[in-house]
Amino acid sequence: MAVTVGDTTSLHASFAGDVQVGKGRFRGIARFSTTSLKNQGTIEGAGIPDGAQVNYDFSWTTAELLAAWQVGRFDTDHAFKLFGGLRYVHQGQKLLDGPQPGEVTQDWVEPVFGAEYFVEMGGPFWAAVDGDMGGVLFGSEFTWRVGAELGINVAGPVHLTLAYDYLQTEYGTKDSDYRWDEGVSQGWFFGLVIKD
Repeated sequence: MAVTVGDTTSLHASFAGDVQVGKGRFRGIARFSTTSLKNQGTIEGAGIPDGAQVNYDFSWTTAELLAAWQVGRFDTDHAFKLFGGLRYVHQGQKLLDGPQPGEVTQDWVEPVFGAEYFVEMGGPFWAAVDGDMGGVLFGSEFTWRVGAELGINVAGPVHLTLAYDYLQTEYGTKDSDYRWDEGVSQGWFFGLVIKD
């Protein structure tokens, strides 16, 4: 039995957090994000009529632990970092009605490798772009992500940011027949950054 997760119709509140601690060129990074949605999709499986519809709740939670190293010239107004670590993913899908209501969850851990560029733009403004890829060795078959962030210093260590993030995953397991073909999480984030 499979349900295609399509365009969102009712996205629940989403949250993303990022904590970075380091000294000099080295930095430890912890990231967390979660989102969920309600939607309707077509259900497929043995004994299920073609085109049967089902309502479902879908959740996606991600946590990452990364180590970063600044390469090249050591400056505070711009920096290029390489990072690597592990990403934990939890997905849950609850079928609310239809011929076979129930709940399916899937968890996996995968390696992550990527890079980030940060630059002070003059005045209170700064920007950052980053990207990474995961899976390949274990976890998902392949995952890639790109993001961009624009920030402004409003007072002391307090900054406001506007960011966009795009993540695409291909995951499958023979044990449970769970498939996540080119699943995408993307969107805008508005946030608060404290820099010390």
